[in-house]
Amino acid sequence: MALLKSFVDVTPDSHFPIQNLPYGVFKPDSNSTPRPAVAIGDSVLDLSAISEAGLFDGPILNGSDCFLQCITRNTDGK
Repeated sequence: MALLKSFVDVTPDSHFPIQNLPYGVFKPDSNSTPRPAVAIGDSVLDLSAISEAGLFDGPILNGSDCFLQCITRNTDGK
């Protein structure tokens, strides 16, 4: 039995339940700027949107711009 609960419905066979939250980068559409995110079930939580809404209000992230910038890895080997 899982001790953590999510407000997002996640199927029991999902690779991304509340106990396994992978961070990554996504683009809302093909022409948009890459944004940091976390996967929960089949959903993507846009961390930039959460930050812009002022929901990171703890002592470490309050006022931080760390989710408003996105650093992507070079894919050309450089």
